[in-house]
Amino acid sequence: MEDHPYFESHELTPPIAETVTKRTAFGTHWGLIYFKGEDPHQLRDLLKHQEDLDFYV
Repeated sequence: MEDHPYFESHELTPPIAETVTKRTAFGTHWGLIYFKGEDPHQLRDLLKHQEDLDFYV
């Protein structure tokens, strides 16, 4: 993710506890990821891919 040219920054932090609660919505208390780019289709695909990632395993 961080190597993608559209990536700008993120506010993701490691969880305090080993087990975290189940996510109830996309983009809430888990943190934010910022992308910026010219191609709307590539940006859409990049954002859709983020929904499928497990950031904390």
